[in-house]
Amino acid sequence: MTAKGERGFTLLELMITVAIAGLIGAIALPDLLQQVADNRARTLLNLFATDVQWARGQAASGGKQVTMNYNNPSCTWQVSVAGTADATHSFSATQLASGGYEHLSCSGGALTLSFNADGSVTGVPATALQFSSGGEAYAALLLASGSVILNPSQAS
Repeated sequence: MTAKGERGFTLLELMITVAIAGLIGAIALPDLLQQVADNRARTLLNLFATDVQWARGQAASGGKQVTMNYNNPSCTWQVSVAGTADATHSFSATQLASGGYEHLSCSGGALTLSFNADGSVTGVPATALQFSSGGEAYAALLLASGSVILNPSQAS
């Protein structure tokens, strides 16, 4: 029994509030999950571009033979310096599976990039790669010079 003048919420008011919050969450959750997947696609593309630039720099600064094998459609790559795989600058299927990239897709063919001592790439014309997760698609243009242009449609 409550005394007159006490304030508080009734059980019905609390249940309605929880129901409204649940409805808002159910509407927002799919967009949030898609945004997370899109961010992972963008992150993976940036990681790929960083590893290409690292491989290019290793070839140019050390005069070593550096190769990068990009596997499509698995969205993985392996960098080798003087014939030895460098796990730090490679991205494996295990990393892909454990990183929440299950909805990721890649376009562009399989590539083997051989970096010369000047940092240029042998035998590869300009190649477009795309990473997407069903929502946004993130593109990169790999040039024969060994440079990578992210979002080439926006480049000036």
